[in-house]
Amino acid sequence: MKNKSTLTVEKSGTLSEHRRNFIKKTGALSVMALFGTHFFTACSSDDTEPALINDNNDGSGPVTITANGLTIDISRVPALQSAGGWAVISQRDVIVINLGNDTFSTVTAVCTHQGCNNRWSFNSDTLRCACHGSEFSSTGALRGGPARSDLRSFQNSFAEGILTITL
Repeated sequence: MKNKSTLTVEKSGTLSEHRRNFIKKTGALSVMALFGTHFFTACSSDDTEPALINDNNDGSGPVTITANGLTIDISRVPALQSAGGWAVISQRDVIVINLGNDTFSTVTAVCTHQGCNNRWSFNSDTLRCACHGSEFSSTGALRGGPARSDLRSFQNSFAEGILTITL
């Protein structure tokens, strides 16, 4: 003998427009409460990840490290070819930002708050340290703490597609 199950429907119907909207809104709020707003901030388009340049300095890459600084062949680093582009040169803890009109900003990638390095985001002329949230202008000026001082900046020059940075 087969065991036969039946499904009994006690109630049926459709949700009103008002009820559907309420469920949509509370559902979104529930997700935000569950994951927190940091989940959404981390996925936002405002956070721009840097081009992280690790060069072995054997002459084959875009970066050449010298005794007193480094040079970068901008034609070989797409992230630095247009205004607003930026990169982190991890071997020397340097952030390079293209300010436009063949002008570059070069600042340390070591945050003045607690020495966290190479963990940055950049958007709308603001560098943000991912460790504790300190914010700096594209030229390294402090905009908001917990850091209490500007990022160290480095002198640079740009000629014939080569950016030279003096450390």
